Amino acid sequence: MATKYSFKIRAILPLVFALFIDNLSFGSVYPLVTGIFQNHPELFFDASVDRQTIDAMMGIAYLLFPLGMFFGASLLGDISDHIGRKRTLVICMIGVGFGFLIMTIGTLIGALILFLIGRLITGLMAGAQPIAQASIVDMSDKKNKALNMSFITFAVIMGVAIGPVVGGFFADQYLFHEFGYYLPLLVIGLLAFLAALWIGVSFKEPEGFHRVKRRINWARPITVFVEAMTHKWIRTLSITFFVFQVGFSIYFQFMLVKLQKEFAFTVFYMGLFTGFLGLSFMIALTLIMKRVVHLCRVEYLTVITLIGNGVAIFISGYMHSILSIWIFAFFVGVFDILAYTTILTAFSNATNQSSQGWALGIATSSMALAWLVSALFANLIPVLGIDNLIALGGILVILSLFIMYGYCRAKNLTWRENSEKEV
Repeated sequence: MATKYSFKIRAILPLVFALFIDNLSFGSVYPLVTGIFQNHPELFFDASVDRQTIDAMMGIAYLLFPLGMFFGASLLGDISDHIGRKRTLVICMIGVGFGFLIMTIGTLIGALILFLIGRLITGLMAGAQPIAQASIVDMSDKKNKALNMSFITFAVIMGVAIGPVVGGFFADQYLFHEFGYYLPLLVIGLLAFLAALWIGVSFKEPEGFHRVKRRINWARPITVFVEAMTHKWIRTLSITFFVFQVGFSIYFQFMLVKLQKEFAFTVFYMGLFTGFLGLSFMIALTLIMKRVVHLCRVEYLTVITLIGNGVAIFISGYMHSILSIWIFAFFVGVFDILAYTTILTAFSNATNQSSQGWALGIATSSMALAWLVSALFANLIPVLGIDNLIALGGILVILSLFIMYGYCRAKNLTWRENSEKEV
């Protein structure tokens, strides 16, 4: 059994690298964009531009990635069911590479429009994760599906954890004073092209994969949610995932604001904090996931982990010491990634083999929409205050667990998986 599992890991190694790059590109940009727009706006703006305009453009820079992801994820999920996982993943990596090169050029010449276009392209091409998860499902059986998906998520979190540190490291003017903020963008773009090459040469389509002829159109990101609403179980899971991700993304984005305001965190230290969240993700997947995945059905495990995540976020909002914030960040990260992994497994369990790309594409689109919506909560900072806003994120996560519990009850799922007939 151990040899068989090891073989599967080697077989998907190019895919793991693609996932790493996909999420490295995501994690590295948040502290980088903050550093450019807050500390060095002269890269894109002249002295006559007011702070309100600069902040508005920073908000657009944040919004463009999830906006692109919203449209790209469902399209790429359907495309992968049609032309295969391998070809679609190569397209994703090449697209990410070009997006970062455009951002590099925009930063070099001070062209904000190029930077924003590159940001949008990287969002459109951020479809590697659901496609890779669908590939793992194709290679998994019922017993090892959750464990295999947690291994892939481990690669994802490696990118999330290392990305902010990489961005801060290569953008550090003391270490790379001859370069600028374009250096980390260039490095990530080149790595994306390397991932495309590796997948094209080494990755093999999962055995048993059958292409599904599905009509592809640009209205798909809208109609996909209409389709999701007609599927009883996907509808409930999509709502659960959306509410959960809005709550967590509020914490992820606005905790950085809290740290900057209260403790004057630099871009590099904000990157370290985000990287610490990623470290807690890795600890959860390597040391905890294997021990808890067999305790109960994954759908009920989602409910339990959402409780922990929501409570930890809520309490974090009212912490005012660096130590307490970092301690609760660990618990936020652990419970978040466990909930994230198990709810994606629930998406997979709710559909048949030929619709894995469709279902997981809906999940990713729901997440993208959630991150887009959460960015709008910045307007509530003057009204609620940063502490109450973060606590609101925890309340939303707690709300999502009640929706998930209702899902389990509606499907007549028992605590442990057995032979009972389910709806």
